[in-house]
Amino acid sequence: MCTRKKQIVENELLLEMRDDGIYSVSCINGHKSIVVLNHHKYEILFEMGVLALSDGYTREAVSNFAASLERFYEFSIEVFLRNSGVYGSAFEQTWKNLKNQSERQLGAYLMLYLNHFSKYELLGKQPEIFDDKLTKFRNDVIHKGNLPSYDEVIKYSEAVFTYIKNHLIELKDQFSEAVEIVYDKI
Repeated sequence: MCTRKKQIVENELLLEMRDDGIYSVSCINGHKSIVVLNHHKYEILFEMGVLALSDGYTREAVSNFAASLERFYEFSIEVFLRNSGVYGSAFEQTWKNLKNQSERQLGAYLMLYLNHFSKYELLGKQPEIFDDKLTKFRNDVIHKGNLPSYDEVIKYSEAVFTYIKNHLIELKDQFSEAVEIVYDKI
């Protein structure tokens, strides 16, 4: 599609995924545009898992679904902290100490979840832990090289999707302004 000449021409454009989500593209008339993919990394990684599975790459699908869940924890941590008034360079500097440590990220997520939900009408609500059997499945695939079946990956992907969906709804219900700010930060 050429936005300058308002032409609709179907042509496929293949681009390599980028962390920043910013793409420079040219239409068939040579006009350059900048396109910003407005999705969080956990959403992109989940979709990449779906694509890997549809292409028959079960190990890669598990890897993407697992990474999606970890990036959702990061998103949630940022929402919790934003809701508390912690953001910007304070968040970025502290995150550097956690960004390569998934167990620490999970710990931060669980404690912030408990702290924030205990302040509201859900007093003392414990954070839901992702199923231990599915975590073991993930670890066996990622670290031991197990080759999962299609059905096992479907089960895993459904669990990750449900976990993210339910917790995202919860975040939006309780901290809608912080969620919106973190979404718009992209």
